[in-house]
Order: sequence, then C-alpha cells, then structure tokens
Amino acid sequence: MHEKSRSPTFIPYFTCVTLEKLIIPYPMKSLASKNSSVYLIVFAVLLTFFSAVSCKEKTECKATIMVVHETSKAAIVNAEVTPYCTQNTCVIEETAKTGLDGKADFSFEKPGILQIEVVYDDSTYDGKYVELIAGETVEEIVELPL
Repeated sequence: MHEKSRSPTFIPYFTCVTLEKLIIPYPMKSLASKNSSVYLIVFAVLLTFFSAVSCKEKTECKATIMVVHETSKAAIVNAEVTPYCTQNTCVIEETAKTGLDGKADFSFEKPGILQIEVVYDDSTYDGKYVELIAGETVEEIVELPL
C-alpha cells in the first residue's frame, strides 16, 4: 500500500508563518519606522554598557586573618594584626584589630605574599604568611600560644 506523503511546501510555509508571528510581534514592526534610529542608538548604548561592566576583571585581593588560641581554638578579641611585605621594594603595611569573632579584614590592590604580625597582651607573634589572590578572599588562621 502506498501512503500519502505531505506536500514539501506545506511544512516550510507553516513554519515560516509561525516563526514570523513569534519572532516579529506587532509592536516590533514599528522599528522599521522613523524612530528606528532612536531604538538602535538606545540598544547600542545598553549593549556597550553591559558588555563593559560584565567583562571587567576583578583584581582586588581580600584577606581575612583569624586569630585564635592555640589549644582552645577560641577567638582572640582586640589583637592587632599587621600583614606586611618583607621585600625592600614593597611598602604594604596595614593594621587592624580583631573583632568579637577574632577576625580582621584587609583589602589590597595587587596579589602577593605578605607576612602576618600579631600583637596581643604586649607580645608579638609572627612567622605566618598569607598569599593574596586576585579577585578572591583568602582566609588565614593564626594560632597564638597563650
């Protein structure tokens, strides 16, 4: 038995009509009018803005230094934390006090490796390092032998 086949022109015609109604709705047909240049300019400005904002590389480096007791692991409050550079050509040195959670937050422009100094109860502790990574927040824990 021979089956009836559909006409090859029926499917493309049906698809084109359906796609035309989906892709080009009635209000969009007005783009071809006098105001099309205004729409085009607005579209170009928005496209430029969003592409410039979304492609910006994050270079800020953040570090969170947590100071805890060596044995009990309890947070140490009001410890003075100073990450600093050990190279002669580097002049990075910031100081912050730890909060109730034992953390001190820092922000730097460029990545690098900094040494951490902690002053608490008239004693100075150092020897720990933090490696700053562009666009990330790095957390380092310093344990003090109290």
